[in-house]
Amino acid sequence: LQKILEDLRDTEDLFVCLTHNTHFYINLKHIFKSYKDIRVQRLVGGQIEIIEKVENDFKTSYESLWRELRFLYESDKPELMLNPIRRICETFEKFNSIGSKEFYKDNSEIKKYIDVNSHSIDDLEADLNGKGKEQIIGMLKKLFDDNNYAGHYSKYWTDESE
Repeated sequence: LQKILEDLRDTEDLFVCLTHNTHFYINLKHIFKSYKDIRVQRLVGGQIEIIEKVENDFKTSYESLWRELRFLYESDKPELMLNPIRRICETFEKFNSIGSKEFYKDNSEIKKYIDVNSHSIDDLEADLNGKGKEQIIGMLKKLFDDNNYAGHYSKYWTDESE
């Protein structure tokens, strides 16, 4: 696809790519020099959003996990927040070479909570986690605080959203 897009870059031809994979998208979009050369749209909260500048675009798949978490938080979907939280924590651990035991050493409750509740599909209508969105975000904040990464947490999750 990168070769096709490079060949089409300076033409009037139209190319449409639909994907749910942020990493795939990030690897394709760099071919274009500016947002004037490409029209990027994404679905956000049921609305189509046109991305016209780099500040509004995805930079990494990790950032997209935080955006997904924010969307679920703002949509009052605590039952869906645990899977992106688990993926955020796993990615953070791998990137920073932190073992799971070390990362969760003072927060075994959130470890068990996200492991159990982010995988179950027994009853799609049941609220399996039993906690509200503020409690869940509070547990995530405490996890990063206890590991001396409060600044990292704040970079991706600002107080105005809580």
